[in-house]
Amino acid sequence: MKTDIKTDIKKDLLDLKITINRARFNLLFYIVLTIINIIFLLTQGNAIIPFSCSIATYATAFGILNSVVWLGLTISALILLTFATCYVKSKNNVLFLVAPIGIIIVDTLALIIISIITNAIASGNFLFDFIFHVVSIFYLIKAIKAYKMLGDFNTVSDAAVVEAQDVDNDNDEDLEDDETYDNELAQPIGKYEDDGTEPLLNGKHEGLHVFTVIRNGTAELVVNNYVCDTLEVTYLTEFELKAIVNNISFSFQYSQDTNSEAMFLYADETLLDSINRLI
Repeated sequence: MKTDIKTDIKKDLLDLKITINRARFNLLFYIVLTIINIIFLLTQGNAIIPFSCSIATYATAFGILNSVVWLGLTISALILLTFATCYVKSKNNVLFLVAPIGIIIVDTLALIIISIITNAIASGNFLFDFIFHVVSIFYLIKAIKAYKMLGDFNTVSDAAVVEAQDVDNDNDEDLEDDETYDNELAQPIGKYEDDGTEPLLNGKHEGLHVFTVIRNGTAELVVNNYVCDTLEVTYLTEFELKAIVNNISFSFQYSQDTNSEAMFLYADETLLDSINRLI
């Protein structure tokens, strides 16, 4: 069976965009957790979440202890505003993924210094917070590389893709294999039997309702109440489900590491739903 070059390029583009979105959502997560910690500092007197911007959190704590809350909140607001700007602008400009790396590196150094001064460096919270900072930097670096590769893909002309496809299409037997393959992708596995399992992600696209569930160790991609792809995922930390319905390519991407899990549901290149959370 021949390789569909256009499909391969679309899949590679999708993977790159998922890498970029993962970094951006992780940055948003970073902002939200910091805001939660600041709220708890102001209302309860202590931060409850180890995963946050150390400078912003400790600036607020310093302001409370020294009766200069306005100063601590001003510093925190400036840092969070910078992160928020980078999150919004990074959708179209890679430079706004570079800037957070420098800030997070400085924040990591601040975390280490503050933890040494407060004798908290041996605590579990410090370890989790340090790992979270390192993971955030790792995601951002991968996203920057993905941006570069995305630019390389954009230099490939549609004519070049079509020309490559025409060479492959010279073999009629290969064409028949491809048609059979596409039909298999479009053919549902069976009717979805709802047992009350809560969907992981769901969305609607061009009149089609799509969602994903994991039950009894099996992940299922469901379109209009028909199971279109399944996979045994009990021992998997990264996998993908795909199906083509009405010429729309649906894709569910899942990845998990020791600290977080991320899920993305796409219709062609449109992001329908996503989750990026700590576990």
